Formats: sequence, structure tokens, C-alpha cells
Amino acid sequence: MEKMFKVQFPSIHVILFVALLVFSRISFSQNMSEGIDTIPDSVINSTVNSFLKALNSGDREAMQEFIVHSYDENVLKRVPIYSVVSLNMGFYYETGGLGYELYKSLPAEGNLINAEIYNKLTNTYTKLQIPVS
Repeated sequence: MEKMFKVQFPSIHVILFVALLVFSRISFSQNMSEGIDTIPDSVINSTVNSFLKALNSGDREAMQEFIVHSYDENVLKRVPIYSVVSLNMGFYYETGGLGYELYKSLPAEGNLINAEIYNKLTNTYTKLQIPVS
């Protein structure tokens, strides 16, 4: 008799938390001391929509282009780009290819862009945080 194994992947909440923790500590620690007074809504919406467009495309090259264009240089110097692309593409696969959509922008907290996004596969919402410099 064959045994079946169930593979369980971490939830997006865990992955986002780990990714943001790593990236915020690696690349933005220099800018934290300066602080950001306010992040304009146009920057928040543009950044989140660009991320979701690249993510929802399911295309690694589109994600890589977003990362090269949007990520702080310090991240790209310290973390191989293929790792960052793979991490972000994991979010796409978590939706079964259906993707996410922006539900609403939330107030920024210091240097963190906040948004609530909707997972089209699971019909759930999660908080997305993107550190900016």
C-alpha cells in the first residue's frame, strides 16, 4: 500500500513577515534613522500596483524587472536576485495562479508602505508591507 504525504507550505503571512524582516533589516537600516515624514498616496498606490502587476503576471522576468527597478541597491548587493524573484513568485503560486488584488491602501508607518490585498484563491485578505527609502 502506498503512503501519501501531504506537503504544507507556510502561509503568505509567515513568508511576508520573514521577507520583510530580512529586507528591512538588510537594506533599509541606513535610512531608518533619517525617517520619512509622509509617503504620498500616489507613491503607495503606484508601488503596490506595480508589485501586484508583476506578481500576478506569473512571469519571473516581469518580477525581476520590478525588483531591479524598485528595490534598494543594498538588497540587490547582498541577496542574489534569483532568490528575491523566487521568494516573490512563491506568493503568486500560493494563489494557484489567480493572483491578488489591492483591496485598500493603509496609512504608512514610518518607512513602511501598507496595503490590504485580497487573495483570489482563498478569498482572504492579508496585509502587505513594503519598506521604502
